[in-house]
Amino acid sequence: MIKKFTSILLILIFILTSATLCGCSSKNFYLYFAIDTMPYNIDPQKAETYGELLAVRNCFRGLTKYDKNGNAVLDLAKTYTVSNDGLVYTFTLNDATWGNGEKVTADDFLFAVERATDPITASPNSPLLECISGAAERLNGNTEAVLGISSPDPQTIVYTLTKPDSTFLSTLTRAIFMPCNREYFESCGGKYGLDRKHILTNGTYYVSQWLTDRHLKLSLAKEVSERQNIAENVFLTVSAKNKTNVQRIIDREVGITVDSLNDYSKIDTSKFTVYASYLKSYCLVINPNTDFGANTNITAAFAQSINHARYTVNMSERFKTATTVLPENCIVFDSNIDTLSTPKYSFEYDAEKSRNDFLTALKELPGKKLPDIQVLTVDSPEIKTILTNIVSQWQSNLGAYVNIKTVSTETELNETVNEGNFTIALVPFSGNAYEILKRFSDTSSALYLNDPKFDLAVQKLHISNDSESAKASVNTCLQILSDNSRIIPIINTPTAFIYDIEYENVRFSIIDGTVDFSCIYKK
Repeated sequence: MIKKFTSILLILIFILTSATLCGCSSKNFYLYFAIDTMPYNIDPQKAETYGELLAVRNCFRGLTKYDKNGNAVLDLAKTYTVSNDGLVYTFTLNDATWGNGEKVTADDFLFAVERATDPITASPNSPLLECISGAAERLNGNTEAVLGISSPDPQTIVYTLTKPDSTFLSTLTRAIFMPCNREYFESCGGKYGLDRKHILTNGTYYVSQWLTDRHLKLSLAKEVSERQNIAENVFLTVSAKNKTNVQRIIDREVGITVDSLNDYSKIDTSKFTVYASYLKSYCLVINPNTDFGANTNITAAFAQSINHARYTVNMSERFKTATTVLPENCIVFDSNIDTLSTPKYSFEYDAEKSRNDFLTALKELPGKKLPDIQVLTVDSPEIKTILTNIVSQWQSNLGAYVNIKTVSTETELNETVNEGNFTIALVPFSGNAYEILKRFSDTSSALYLNDPKFDLAVQKLHISNDSESAKASVNTCLQILSDNSRIIPIINTPTAFIYDIEYENVRFSIIDGTVDFSCIYKK
């Protein structure tokens, strides 16, 4: 039996309602799910947007999955063993088939990782693979690196890790680890995952229709034995009239959605279940690889010149002022971050001191003047309003003129930040504690702190096997971040999970918000 993992990835699923088959309809039904943008690619090794990850979760099965309590349990794996040093995981497979009738083999899992660690694939979630030995080297272009994965026979797959990892079974549930049939992939001529005719699935659902401007239709696979009481067809749909997802669910166009636009106050809770959770924080990050960002006196002046009470005055009542880089409901081992006594932010508002420090620091800059500065943010009216207030404070308190530049998506923003093409950015952070903090220990990112103590704490967090050591590691990291004037916590924003009250057993992953449709019943 698989053991229960109490780790930073333990409670990955919110169980919003529970149900048994008693009292539920014995008939199948159609389920309509509102998404913001249509999937472009549902290749698991390339999937990135919410709609893409939602489709992958329901169309593919991996070695492990989450049960109703949020524990990682075996799925296509029948058994597994772990070496004494915790580095080698060996899985034997259950009998399973692809949608074309071919048997799922160990090579399908091996090929998936080989593809995802090839820089040519440009897998957006490739950092998840770096727990496998040789993966980081391959991703950095070392084609000679030996990848720590093998299939000694068609029913056995072996992973060799870089270090013991108590979260590995949870990691295997992620889309990037889903299998890929080598022969089928190579027959697609570069079109794999891009349309209905070029995708081979092995999950509960398969893609039965794909209209790029309307919906993606998922239908129950013929191999599914337990077909009663669950959705026969699921439609992932976008609005044809530019309605918000919340308005679409109010108008009964759909029965379930995720709202990240802070629009859910309109919902009638007698008709719909609403669960809001603070899964994302926004922090101002100053690039240390610039003359401006390298001067700690001037970054401290910028940090201390922000009166957080001022930008909260006109802020949505559902937003919360952030005190750390970790969102309020971020998972640390087996509990939320809000259960911790986190370090106090070191740079409290002090207009006079910040002004004096700023004027002194100016003399240290080239030309003894402030360069042209832009602060980068995602194009969201509410976020931009908050940032506009902060920029006005920099101007009034320091005499510093800063322009705001927007990009259309968070993906574009994160790519720009990771490449280092910014001076200041209002960066969104989401995921579990390890995933967020690791961004500051990644040497390839412009967010890298270059602090050995921080790097060690992140490593300890990654291999923690108990709650207390995990929380201690997190607090060490947060103390270091709170003392760094280049990282300024601003706000926590909510994500609302909304669905019709006639649906039961709806469970959303707090990592990516996706849903397992095979668990949902209708009253």
